Amino acid sequence: MSTPDTQSLRVKIRKKRSTLSSQRTSQASTQICRLIIDAGLIRDKKHIAFYYPHGGEIDPGLLLAQALKMNKHCYLPVLRQDGSNQLDFAAFQPGCELKPNRYGIPEPVHKPGELISAQRLELVLLPLTSYDLQGNRVGMGKGYYDRTFAFLKNRERPGRPLLVGLAYRFQQVSKLTPQNWDIPLDGIVNEQHLTLFTSAQKT
Repeated sequence: MSTPDTQSLRVKIRKKRSTLSSQRTSQASTQICRLIIDAGLIRDKKHIAFYYPHGGEIDPGLLLAQALKMNKHCYLPVLRQDGSNQLDFAAFQPGCELKPNRYGIPEPVHKPGELISAQRLELVLLPLTSYDLQGNRVGMGKGYYDRTFAFLKNRERPGRPLLVGLAYRFQQVSKLTPQNWDIPLDGIVNEQHLTLFTSAQKT
């Protein structure tokens, strides 16, 4: 689900991200989580999806801990097993058992009836490979998030849930060309700024 241009961009950004020191990643992650907390982005949201960082991605752990203290319902994505390349979401609590999925990314161990659908979420924090300030995003190339949130495609933005990407400043490019299946972000947060796009500012 990518063009040659986006694939080369994906390789370039992932390579740069893989060279970051743990100190650099930790510092950037802390700055981004603080920006979100200070902006009050999670204050009025009850059901929030996070992600388990992989391959040098921004770590939302500090924000997750804060959300749990605020008695929010917090979730991590779980790969569907039906071959649809979509995500469901499993509740996360400190100390809950995690197991790696087929990509090596930990997921909460859960029973079949314990998963919730994307439609029940109010805020989704998601990783990305690259982004622009028009809300376009390049993911890992498998299309999981785009398929999962396809129901937002023809809705007035911002819809529910609000989609906010977390990334390093160097992952920003001047302009990406969206594909028909791409679901735009409602906001982006890097180490320097939290940016909610025009439509998302109405929330």
